Amino acid sequence: MRLFSHNPPKAQAALQLHWYDWLADGLRRAQASKVLPPIRALRMSSGRELLRLDASLRTAQYRVSPAQPREDCGSDEEVADAFLFVAACNSDGYIRERALEAFSRYPGPLALAAGLIRYTDWVERVRSAARALVQDVAPRVLPKDLVQLLDLVRGLTHRARGGASLWKSLVEPRLLAPESRHALETEASDPSNPGLRRRLAFEYLIQGEPGHVPRLLNSALADRDVKLGLWALAQVESLDSLQERARLLAFALGTGHAAIRRNALRQYVGLGAQDSAQRLRAALFDSSRGVRMFAAFELQHTYNQSALPIWRAALSESEVALVSLCESGERPDVEGIAANAAEHSPTVRASILRGLWRVDSPELETQLTAALANSSTRVIRQASKIYRRGTLSLSVLTLEHALAHADGRVALSLITSSESLGKWDCLEFLLRHTVEDSDERSTRAADCIDRWLLNENRRFTASSHDQIQRLVALSQAAWARHPQRKWQSLGLILAAQT
Repeated sequence: MRLFSHNPPKAQAALQLHWYDWLADGLRRAQASKVLPPIRALRMSSGRELLRLDASLRTAQYRVSPAQPREDCGSDEEVADAFLFVAACNSDGYIRERALEAFSRYPGPLALAAGLIRYTDWVERVRSAARALVQDVAPRVLPKDLVQLLDLVRGLTHRARGGASLWKSLVEPRLLAPESRHALETEASDPSNPGLRRRLAFEYLIQGEPGHVPRLLNSALADRDVKLGLWALAQVESLDSLQERARLLAFALGTGHAAIRRNALRQYVGLGAQDSAQRLRAALFDSSRGVRMFAAFELQHTYNQSALPIWRAALSESEVALVSLCESGERPDVEGIAANAAEHSPTVRASILRGLWRVDSPELETQLTAALANSSTRVIRQASKIYRRGTLSLSVLTLEHALAHADGRVALSLITSSESLGKWDCLEFLLRHTVEDSDERSTRAADCIDRWLLNENRRFTASSHDQIQRLVALSQAAWARHPQRKWQSLGLILAAQT
């Protein structure tokens, strides 16, 4: 490939056809390529990916892979920008400078990216060539290609010599011009684009269209990217119009992300709007616990109103009220709901268990035993968690009785729940079911033994001589059934107990 002229021998040796292999290796190191052919991946890379690629190519040891399959590279003209970008990332300053000078004949996003990146170079002549390249190429690059490099400037600001000044003076004016509006809107509205680029697109749209700020923030709040929505909320706080702020915050209260709803509620209450108390009472029935707890706190703190009577009044109509009383109610509230636990959904039954444990109710033991016989794995997991954290102990007999009447996923969940047993009872339970049960249950029990071996030194419990003898016999039988398991340490652990 002859894109340079009058190259010294060192440059000629470095810029042979093996550049493609170097690019492929650098893309793998920078994790920008995934499954795309290297040249295509390079042209589709975001600004941040190009920065990582630059660092990777400059520091990588050159490795030639002649046997590596290559895409059809085409003519020199078709691959010039990819070749020159690789050359602009070379560890040799002369090659970087020459690549930037040659890049002006192939204007495009890669040329602009190379110029901006190399403007942070440690060699003054390379920086001069980079500035000249950006001055030449920036006016000729299409707006859609400028937008693709939006996140490049954020990465450049953290470099020692800085590169954002060149972006602000030569590129940013074009982004703020009407010609770039469509490209920015397309970038901002496409959820498949990187989140940082989309947010920066919104920032430039807001700077370029001050009269459309509320509409743009409304779109950002409705976006499924929670980070973008939180950014939009921060912009809402800076609006001068209280009416517009209240409208946008009221809209945000109905969005899909709990973090956005909670922050919007906080801002709305801070506005002192007349319907703030009404908004807080409505938020008591939000699907998110965080939003509900914030609403309950603010209602009590600001208006001296307790959320408990509101939840009690809605018990027959709202599952959220049932869950909320289990989370925050008094003992009579939780025990009253627990009396009809069988009628409720798994979500409520799991909340009942947490609530009974929270208020230290004597009903907890009965409800935990019933939970193990439940058909919901969610309820069983919650019961197991309380057994592990609480003062009540799970017995082998209780667990075996529940397992005898279970099948499918419920049975597998109960086997996992054996982790709530005592140290040696758990091991004996798992070994026995590894030996005696069907393949699916046996495999689950064997997986639990793997975890038991990882955590056994965290519990110090004595075992009887008879139990150790049973464990030795069961461990040999279990290993015979699962010889691929790495249970060599099990024999040593049991031998240490004798």
